[in-house]
Amino acid sequence: MIKVQQRYYAKPGMVDSVLAVRREASRVLERLGLPAGNFYKSCAPAEGLPDVVWECTYNNMDERLQFEKVVEASEEFIAVRKKMQPFITRFERDYLELQS
Repeated sequence: MIKVQQRYYAKPGMVDSVLAVRREASRVLERLGLPAGNFYKSCAPAEGLPDVVWECTYNNMDERLQFEKVVEASEEFIAVRKKMQPFITRFERDYLELQS
């Protein structure tokens, strides 16, 4: 199992805008027939920590790579991704594999 976490670090005063764009991106994912994932807003903001986190779980890396192909081919998703840029100072993505 693969979990992808994306962390968004908002510019001052822009947390709600980051969250709104992330919600929009998840709606686009659903329209594309992809999992919308889950997103979280920090309930205890602190220096150096992300303000918004999106995560989604995939059965394997091949499934995640197929997801990436679909979103990279979607003009609608690319447009939403561009909307995020003015609101964030930093973005990070991690791919985590479940270990048992």
